[in-house]
Amino acid sequence: MQTTPLVIDMNKVFSALSRENHPIAKVMGNAEFKFFVPNYLVEEILRKKDRLKAASKLSSDDLENTLGRLLNCIEFVPTEKIPVQIALKTVELLRDIDMKDVAYVALAFHLNCQLWTGDQKLKSGLRAKGVDIFCEFSPL
Repeated sequence: MQTTPLVIDMNKVFSALSRENHPIAKVMGNAEFKFFVPNYLVEEILRKKDRLKAASKLSSDDLENTLGRLLNCIEFVPTEKIPVQIALKTVELLRDIDMKDVAYVALAFHLNCQLWTGDQKLKSGLRAKGVDIFCEFSPL
């Protein structure tokens, strides 16, 4: 079985971590997909760990187990692996949309795959510029 590469943003990962059996977590466990994120995602999750714990209502041990299981489904790509030309193109595209999404969009361009995000501002902004790289399935 061939896997489909997919860049997944922090909000989707956060949702998957918010409940042990969240539908997004089930999709992330699906062998049909190979998930990619910029390597700094781990730092983002660790910074938001208290918020995750409160939102999930999981014990510390259960949150750690869920986090470990999900992080094993993800390949972390160093942002320096993204070619400069792709990064610059992405910065230009997102300059008037949302610069915090540059690494995710650039990674999707670099890997020539779709981005799974619920960020409507990002989607509508890029689609208005003729760029539609978004995965649209919803497990909910």
